[in-house]
Parts: sequence; C-alpha cells; structure tokens
Amino acid sequence: MFLYNSMWAWNPSSSLPDGVILHAAGCPLDRAEVRDLPNSRNDYTLFDPNSYLWELDEGDCGRAVECVTSYPWVPEEPLRTNVELMSDDQVTATLRAVAEWQAMRGATRVILPTPLIADPSGTIDDFLRWADLAIKLSPEVDRPVLLAVGLSEVTVATHFGTVLDQLTARPDTPGVYAFVETSRSSGRLAVNQEVARALLMTSYFVGRRLGKEVVINFADTFGLACLAVGASAFATGYERKGRSLDFEHFEERNGGGAFPKFFSLATSANYRPERDMERIRNERLLRLLTSDRTASSASLFLALEEGRSASEVPDWRESRSNVAAARAHLIERLCSAVDELSAIPNSRDKVFWALNWLQDAERNVGYLNSRFEHAPLDDDGRHVGAWRAAFETFVEEFGLA
Repeated sequence: MFLYNSMWAWNPSSSLPDGVILHAAGCPLDRAEVRDLPNSRNDYTLFDPNSYLWELDEGDCGRAVECVTSYPWVPEEPLRTNVELMSDDQVTATLRAVAEWQAMRGATRVILPTPLIADPSGTIDDFLRWADLAIKLSPEVDRPVLLAVGLSEVTVATHFGTVLDQLTARPDTPGVYAFVETSRSSGRLAVNQEVARALLMTSYFVGRRLGKEVVINFADTFGLACLAVGASAFATGYERKGRSLDFEHFEERNGGGAFPKFFSLATSANYRPERDMERIRNERLLRLLTSDRTASSASLFLALEEGRSASEVPDWRESRSNVAAARAHLIERLCSAVDELSAIPNSRDKVFWALNWLQDAERNVGYLNSRFEHAPLDDDGRHVGAWRAAFETFVEEFGLA
C-alpha cells in the first residue's frame, strides 16, 4: 500500500491514496478528537504519536511542539526529554494511553512509540526497555500493533544490526513501523546507501521472513523498493516534512508556500512545470516522462504537447501554494505503481520490477543531466544511483533475483 503522510491537512487531496498517516505534530488534541478520519482507497489510517519529536526546540518549532505536547500521553519535563528517568510503570502508562486514544479514534493499526536511537556512541537500552514493555502490552490492544523503530542516520552503522537481531529474536514482536531520521545528513537525500540497506533488511527479514506487517516511513519513493522485498506499506508526502524526517523541516520560517512540482517515477525526480518541463519538451525529451501521465497531470501534458506554456494551465502555474494538482498527481502516480507491483504474484518478479524501475530511472536521469549539463534542472535525481546500488547489492547478497 501507499500511505500519504498528512501533517497539517487531514484530507490531503481529492485523489485518494491507499491509506493515510496522521501526525500529532500536525494537529492539536482538541481538533484531532473531533475531526473525521480522512478518506482513502483502503480505509486505512494510522496515527503517529511523533514521540521522536519530543525534544524539538519550542523556540524554533513552536507550532509542532504545541501540537505534539497537547496529547495526554506526553510526559512533562524533564521526563519528556530524558525518557531514561521514566519508570517501567510510567512507560507502560504512556504506551497504554497512546494505544487507547488511537483505538478510540478508529486507527486501523496502533503505533506504540519507542525512543529514537540517536546516539552512535550510546546504548540502545532505552529502546529495548520500551520495546519489551510495548510487546508485553500488545495483546491487550484490540487491533494489530505496530512497534515504532526509529534510528538516526548516524546510528545505523553502529546500532542497526543489533536492533534487527533483537526484533527478530523476540517471537512476540508485532508489526514494525520503521523510519530513519536524517537531520544530520549532508545533502538532501532522504535515503543514502546505508539507510537503504537498513530499510531493505527490515522489510525482508521482518516482513517476508517473519511474516510481520512492516510499514516504512520517511524514505521517499524508495519505499517502493521496500515493498518489493517484503514491506506491507510505505509512506511519503508532497511537502518535505512528509518525504524525509529532518527536524529542520519543523522549524517555522517566513515565506510563502511551496511551488508545484511534477513527480516522475521514470526518473524518481521532481520538476518545475515551466522552468524544467518546458525545457525538456523543447529538447524533444518529454517522451521520457509520458509513463508518468495521470488524470491530474493530463492538462499539463496537453499544453506541453501543443507547444504551449505550462503557465497557461492554472492548476500547474508556478505560483506559491498552487500545489493541489501536483499533490494529486503524486498520489495517483504512486498508487498506480503500487497497484502494478502488487499485481505481480511472484516475489522474485517483484524484485525484478523494482530493479528495472531503479535501473531505468538512473539511466533516464543520467541522460537528462548530460543534456542539461550547462543549465541543470531543478532536481538532478542523482539519489537514484545510490538507491539502485543499494538494491542491487542487497538482492545479490540474499539471492533474491
């Protein structure tokens, strides 16, 4: 399934994703308790308690902090930022409150939080304590449980292997809600090779080998590769805070909204309708993106194919906050990709589907970058090379194709 990360708007688009993940950071308690759950194709809704945001700076991220701390399970200071000070009884009470509230609101699965593993030189004792208490509580919950498993990118090398060993060694481990925080990453990649391998390992060993439900979040469209090797669902969004977990995305800045960008699965990149796609059209290369045509982008393609400017298409005009069509297009394109992948009955063929997608995307990006070498496009898509390399290495290592 493709799940849309909905932060501030609970009904993200007129186009329906397979499911929606709501976030405490996007809505205060008083409004969350009265809003209807969003529509989706599979009526699948998760609520992320966002415990990994408990340490956000209120001065920089006031809106997010106000929302997150409005929920009844969030402890007061200093416990909120020093969870090692919480007793087992306090942790269990927190987990129970989280579970009861999500169940009361009608969440399809209950996400039980654990502390973010953020210190590469520290231990994972706090994570394991919360995980064990969550596993112990899980049978009391009246619906399936997903255990939150989050690591900072800087800890993947030192701690991920131990975390995976611990999860797979516990026979009662429920499903997993997995993500990696990339605030200290260099560049704007949501997923580098090391992170990609960790997400693939989780999807394969917890999802395919153990048959547990695995939901991958904040990995952008690399989640499709995770689906191919065993994940049940992945989540991303249109705005930056829905695509990757970077704490800077929650900082409040002056300025307007986002500009519309056209998402291309054929390149795994995003393009400005006027500044990029008109130039691609003028070089007679629009054919590289035609497989990404959706109902929401049909008017844009028609204008470009007729030689007109994208500015003549109101829904795709490059103005701030004019992103409704671009967001709907993203949802439609990813839903169609998931439908295509899900229709493949053989696990080996699913792997080949993902491998072909990544190889083709890398080829297309490389060609576009060479053609626009002296005036680069807004998104060079170079991340897809790291994704392809990580996926190929993983597939070869475990003999999946």
